[in-house]
Amino acid sequence: QEYHLELRTEESVLRCEKQDGIFNVTTTKVQYRSKRVVLATGQRGNPRRLEIPGEEREQVYHRLYSPRKYKNENILVVGGGNSAIEAAVTLSEQNKVYLSYRGSEVHRAFKDNHRKLDEAVAAGRIELLLNSTVKEFGKREAVLRIARNGQDEIQNVPYDHAFVLIGA
Repeated sequence: QEYHLELRTEESVLRCEKQDGIFNVTTTKVQYRSKRVVLATGQRGNPRRLEIPGEEREQVYHRLYSPRKYKNENILVVGGGNSAIEAAVTLSEQNKVYLSYRGSEVHRAFKDNHRKLDEAVAAGRIELLLNSTVKEFGKREAVLRIARNGQDEIQNVPYDHAFVLIGA
């Protein structure tokens, strides 16, 4: 109000193009023209999904709220970025955590997150499953394909809750 800004909420942006210094923004409701645009998508926007069977199960999440409420459970975290690592490390304080990452090494993490992950793995609180891909979320186990020594292996990982944190 102080700066007399026009705010538009609850509108999905379909297209945003700049032409001759003016933005043409097409939303689900209308088209706008403006010199400046601020897109506020929230903290994570729309989380990416694995698009695999069982991902819609009640115990499979794409965000982590209140990590301290999970205690003495098997937790599967999917992802290799800072969000996944921070979730895995925090959850491992009170749970057994499996961290599934499709890459051969975790390289995108901040140095401090990498250090905390290494400590949790060394302490046996996190089992790091590199070169792994979740193929299905079953009722109590997730089916992972893991590339080891040039061979693909199938491993069933028990889980009470799973967190798919692979970006947005």
